[in-house]
Amino acid sequence: MSTNKLDSIVKIVKEQKEVNEPTVFEAMSIDELQDAVNEMATQLRDAKVALRNKKLSGLKIAIEVKKEADADVAEELKRLGYHYSYRTLGDPARTFYERYI
Repeated sequence: MSTNKLDSIVKIVKEQKEVNEPTVFEAMSIDELQDAVNEMATQLRDAKVALRNKKLSGLKIAIEVKKEADADVAEELKRLGYHYSYRTLGDPARTFYERYI
């Protein structure tokens, strides 16, 4: 390694040391730091719950719509005289089989 390159690396390291001041956390006592960590953990947990709810909101709506559609299908099948249960929904052969057995 050339001395010119080495000098530039040393200069960069010195500049970084001068810029790096103690963080807010380094200035805290142990008790204050523990309280800050507990508060951040609570905030993180709440943020994760909010994120999960936002991700699943569309799915929850779709499930409710499907339940309503299933109820409508069940009502129509009963009107037509077919046996219906959630277990047989989507499988007409099984519904037909259960009706005639």
